[in-house]
Amino acid sequence: MDNDNTIIPYKGVNTLALKESRHYYFKSFKNYTIEEFYKTPISKKTTLNILEIGVFIYFDENDLAEAIEFNNTLNLTFNELELFKLEYSLLLNEFRELDNHLKNDEYGFTSIKFGIGAYISDPNKSFVDSIIIFSKDYYN
Repeated sequence: MDNDNTIIPYKGVNTLALKESRHYYFKSFKNYTIEEFYKTPISKKTTLNILEIGVFIYFDENDLAEAIEFNNTLNLTFNELELFKLEYSLLLNEFRELDNHLKNDEYGFTSIKFGIGAYISDPNKSFVDSIIIFSKDYYN
């Protein structure tokens, strides 16, 4: 992976692409440590965790990536915002300006418009724990 970690809505980040197959990830990241596991007891598909870059990749019923969740290992950017470097309250305000239909609660926000969500485990924390990007049909 090179250093361009800009989120392209509904597409991906760098070589971490939505709608790519599980095989694509095993082939593209063959020099990385990949764990495969069921995220929850009711999960129908396994999740991939690429340890060195701190991402979880979730797959749909066709075994194509439908969402990718990032921890703060990568410096993700969107609309020139460094998502893990901004305080959560500032990040939330920036997304409110960009998306009139932003959904948020005490644990983060979801922008269906841009296919991006932010998660914060503790409402008193200053920075997000993870960022998720997702395909257009992820929340349908």
